[in-house]
Amino acid sequence: MPFLPTVAKHAADFLTTILACLLTLALAGAGQAATLVDVNNEGGHAFLVSYRGNCYAVMPKHVAKTDRLALVSALPQTTGVATVFWRHVDEDLAIAYVEGDLSEACELRWSALSAQVGPQINAPGSGGLSRINWAGVMLDRAEGVITDADDETFVVTTTDNWAEAEVEGGVSGALFYKGTAPIGMALSTLSNRQARFLRMDRVFALIDPVLAGKSGAHPSTGRITAGSNGLGFRVTGQAIVDGGVLKGLSGTSQWPWTGAPVELELTLSNEVPVPINRIALQSTPSADVAMPQRITVALDVGMPGSPFWRAINADDMSPSGVLDIPTGGSRARRVKLRIESVWGQGAMVGLDSIVLE
Repeated sequence: MPFLPTVAKHAADFLTTILACLLTLALAGAGQAATLVDVNNEGGHAFLVSYRGNCYAVMPKHVAKTDRLALVSALPQTTGVATVFWRHVDEDLAIAYVEGDLSEACELRWSALSAQVGPQINAPGSGGLSRINWAGVMLDRAEGVITDADDETFVVTTTDNWAEAEVEGGVSGALFYKGTAPIGMALSTLSNRQARFLRMDRVFALIDPVLAGKSGAHPSTGRITAGSNGLGFRVTGQAIVDGGVLKGLSGTSQWPWTGAPVELELTLSNEVPVPINRIALQSTPSADVAMPQRITVALDVGMPGSPFWRAINADDMSPSGVLDIPTGGSRARRVKLRIESVWGQGAMVGLDSIVLE
């Protein structure tokens, strides 16, 4: 029965693949492995990272062919959508903001990728190519060795020691591990046994200024002046009250962005503190106006003549321009919003609405 050796070989290959997947899961349990996702039905890969309360997908620029992307993880499959908001002008690198159930799979902190990967690249021994195979179903891991490297990229040559390790189309965005952390992201295939990777410390160096809001500052001579001492926005004028909710801005809602923080102070009461459960901010980007990114929040919970400012935890405003800040049922007389950084470019930074409930 000549077909038995073939059946045995497929069974062995399948078992080897399962063992490789278990190894990947073990590494994930170590807290350093990134969630790898399929982009647009085998259009390439992206990996997920978390930064200040938001989930982002990092991928080669050529994988981000459209601004809106469909993402799916390996089994157990979880889906999500992502909006590309940044593409590097020269490098093959892009970032997207992730929404949906998949955003809950953002377990790898961005800061975990800040280390230099030179020691791992230069160390002897093999590593693992992590990719999604079989129409986005199985997370596959193949052995590979680094055969060439420079300050920005390195080349991996695969072996068949763990599983059949032919490098196929769609490998872009896949990750290479040596140890528990990824040290490179696949950019292209060089042959059916080789792929070129962008070093992870290079990925971090290019993207970190974007996530940290350090890439959008522009010179400006404009200054922000204080408003009246009455109720409303001290900086932006009087508040619009809609149905008992402080909502919107009646004065200017755009301020010069110089790279220095922009501080807005909202007075809710000149007497005793009043209840405040939630602060909702919204901003729409344009060619000349950037969205806030990192915003610190403080509540004055003291009495008149005895101010007491208490900080409130706040995530970054996402690239979609929405930020919801729960205050835990606090009471306050004043709210201070401090815009520390911005998304993208713009000589001005703007808010379309501020809602306090």
